[in-house]
Amino acid sequence: MVLIKNIVWKDKNGNCKCESCGKTVSEKKLKWDKDLGYCKSCYEDIQQYNMINYCPEQKSE
Repeated sequence: MVLIKNIVWKDKNGNCKCESCGKTVSEKKLKWDKDLGYCKSCYEDIQQYNMINYCPEQKSE
């Protein structure tokens, strides 16, 4: 098995860009969903979207 490291945009200080909104965040704060890195806000939005659309029995009223 070959593991492929996620490839993300980094600036000279090692900061990365959110794949959704383009916000620059430190690599340590990047949240991963599959092979894409997101800022905390976008990651939480994606998780909420996935829960509502793929786990409808867990929708909040």
